[in-house]
Amino acid sequence: MAINVGKKFGKVVSKPPVACSDIILPFSRVGVEIEVERAHQVSLKNFGYWDKHVDNSLRNGGLEFTTKGGLFGYELLAALEELCPALEKSECDVGYPRAGIHLHIDVTDMNETAPTELLNMMTAYMLFERAMFHWAGDWRIACGFCDPFFLSQRDFKNIGRLLNDWEKFDASSLTERNFSKYQAVNFLPLSRFGTLEFRHLPTKFDAGRIVQWVNLCLAFKRFGMSGADPLSVLELHGVDALAQAVFDKQLPTIVGCIRNEEVEEAVADAYAVRMHAVQKPMAITWDDPDNPYLLAKIKDKPARKKPVKEPLPVEPPVAESVPRERVVVREERARVPPIPPMWEIGPADLDAIILRHADRGAQQPDTGGVMWMRWMDDAHNAVRVDNPEEF
Repeated sequence: MAINVGKKFGKVVSKPPVACSDIILPFSRVGVEIEVERAHQVSLKNFGYWDKHVDNSLRNGGLEFTTKGGLFGYELLAALEELCPALEKSECDVGYPRAGIHLHIDVTDMNETAPTELLNMMTAYMLFERAMFHWAGDWRIACGFCDPFFLSQRDFKNIGRLLNDWEKFDASSLTERNFSKYQAVNFLPLSRFGTLEFRHLPTKFDAGRIVQWVNLCLAFKRFGMSGADPLSVLELHGVDALAQAVFDKQLPTIVGCIRNEEVEEAVADAYAVRMHAVQKPMAITWDDPDNPYLLAKIKDKPARKKPVKEPLPVEPPVAESVPRERVVVREERARVPPIPPMWEIGPADLDAIILRHADRGAQQPDTGGVMWMRWMDDAHNAVRVDNPEEF
């Protein structure tokens, strides 16, 4: 018996009752998260489809509005028509560049007919990932909240195990340690909701644009469940035929964003997932001001992240500050054999010691007589002796 996604992660498979012509898969649940800032005045008192939560990743009183579970086609349309005008009327801020709209596409009913449905869905997405970013906004590539697979492949090995070794994949390994939350397509909600999260779209209060984005994302699920292998279609029929097969009636919405050379470049990434390989482990971030994908208005903004500080040069240790008198004594000890205790020195030896230090000012003649120098063996310091007869 085949194991669908719902059974793998212990989720109920969605079975909707009513169709909707405006959504290409009206029988597939879709959850929506809309992040906004300055949303203090928004009340959900008479709203039937939405909840709101504080989002600490936002600023200025940022809130996240989430649908009450996944919605079918007609419910989704009603929910967007309910919230979007209210957000625009309350003068909420779209939270540029932090806030975004995240779609949760229910995939609990996938991999039931064939274990490659989810694999084909994600392969098709990877081939058109650049087109999806072109449509959503190229600056989102480097916003740090939705890293594209063509730039960040840290999770490719784990994604490859999930998609290719479906029946053997351990559902308990779907954790933040193995899968990044901030990929453009987030796999972590599979274990909690049975969904894939598409994080590309920046916040807008345009319900019609959100519906278009929903249909573009659902197009990958529909293609995955068709049983076709996108790499085979691409090899046999080319980019145009694959785009038609994936997007169908939604093709006019995104056709202007599809570049043949970008699709062909993505083939290597698609094969890398199937081979559990990692080609590009790190993603670009806002720390790179020369990122070619950032729009001019993004380049003009200050970096969201603090720049990485270069390590300070290691300076040689500073020598201990030594008084000049001690330096003189140390230099003398290095050149002259150790001097015995005073009580073992005769008058001739004392005269020699005084003359030896006369050139460096160790002896200062005065009217009171001759300055004597006594060397203490234990402290190695010079001590003035005014009356040598005491010794």
